[in-house]
Amino acid sequence: MGGGGMGGGGMGGGRHGNHNSQDSSNNDSSSGKPPKDPTPPLFADDALLNVQQTSKGLQADFNNNDRLNIQFDGVSRQSLNGSAHVQTQMTANGMDVSMDFGDGTRLEQLWVRSPDGHHLTVTETWATPELSQPIVFTRNYDRLDL
Repeated sequence: MGGGGMGGGGMGGGRHGNHNSQDSSNNDSSSGKPPKDPTPPLFADDALLNVQQTSKGLQADFNNNDRLNIQFDGVSRQSLNGSAHVQTQMTANGMDVSMDFGDGTRLEQLWVRSPDGHHLTVTETWATPELSQPIVFTRNYDRLDL
């Protein structure tokens, strides 16, 4: 990211993973239980984020075998094993990633690396047609290979 890029190696400590989120349509309304809140895509299991970067793009592998392939050219492409269209732009602060899923869900991410390169902060804004307002959350990763 920025200056020297993300480089190779693992980042640990976030919560990413399975993009098969549950939503209220998966619940039986006759059970009397309130519907579950939908879970943001890639939120279930991301204790380890393996990132490899070149001058043209980045590949991130998550614990559940999802792979995020992105190019830094701003063109929308299919990624996450075909489950989303992803568009990425490099900015002065880091990297903006937009993910559009087939069900109308949109995930915006801002990836920012610390000046020493040891930490990655990913701020995410998750919006879905079922939610009246987007949900914003932050994940923090620590570089493991340093």
